[in-house]
Amino acid sequence: MTQSREGVSCPVTGCSYRGQPASVAGHVSGKRDERHDWQRLGYDGARHYKREQSQTQSTEEPTPVFPILTDSHIGKQSGGYGASTWKIDPLEDLETVLEFVDNSHRVYTEEGQLLFEQVLYTGDLFQNDRGGISNDDVAAVRASFEELPSDVLPVLYVCGNHARSEGRQIWNEFESAGLAQSLSTTPYVLGNTAIYGIDYHPEQWWESAPTLEPSSAPLRVLCLHQSVEPFRKSSTAEFDLRTMLPTISTAIDGVPEVVIVGHMHEIIDDQISVDGQNVRVINAGSTTNIGATEDAIIPGMSLLYPDSGSTKSLRFPDEL
Repeated sequence: MTQSREGVSCPVTGCSYRGQPASVAGHVSGKRDERHDWQRLGYDGARHYKREQSQTQSTEEPTPVFPILTDSHIGKQSGGYGASTWKIDPLEDLETVLEFVDNSHRVYTEEGQLLFEQVLYTGDLFQNDRGGISNDDVAAVRASFEELPSDVLPVLYVCGNHARSEGRQIWNEFESAGLAQSLSTTPYVLGNTAIYGIDYHPEQWWESAPTLEPSSAPLRVLCLHQSVEPFRKSSTAEFDLRTMLPTISTAIDGVPEVVIVGHMHEIIDDQISVDGQNVRVINAGSTTNIGATEDAIIPGMSLLYPDSGSTKSLRFPDEL
């Protein structure tokens, strides 16, 4: 990623290497001599070094950013349908995305310093097909969550259609461990942002959907896992966002400014008009390669900047 600082020197006395903290960390880890040894240098490893550097490099007020992840489908082995399929590795892809969040939760860019806030996850963490969810997959995902910095925990989530009772139970276990927090119609407030969430439900359920509770936060974000118009045809959508948002927003002023939707396996960053109000709609696609075609979705995530309401799609190996 592009960084605005001049860089730092290698912590080894007499070593002339200089670069950004991540580059220096890679340099030290790649050396095989006694001097370039993390323990001798007083660090637990490259991750510890980078975190120490991020805390000391700047006193400027960072810009908060929410990482948005969705539809990992851990346990699924192929993307596509019928004769057009391809192999995927959802667990490895998710680990790549979470490792980026871990290593880069404080990021120096040309525009200034970014600070990753809590991760937003909009459903279908596991595939959970007829074979269920393997214990190995659960353990691997939990380990990845446990390695995340405390700044981005707990992961704020809604359940998708693939969760079913087993997937919900796993999320509940993650909650008990302090790794996750379910979203609801009661706002989860972080700074200037009120975050709501509603789990996946079939079309009929939405005929009597609950209303969002009030919040004084200037930015309201609603997380969903649904197929919705105008991004899907009425024959496949559970509802039309343009009519449903006012229905569930009768207790708040206007409607949420941002709606984050999972389930559709498509990267979306668009605006719609709802009762004269502009609403930004985001779909992070997937953390793995399960788009309509093999190259439709490069594994990654999206970013939401709550101070401005702007967004960015970050696909790997892209850089900020």
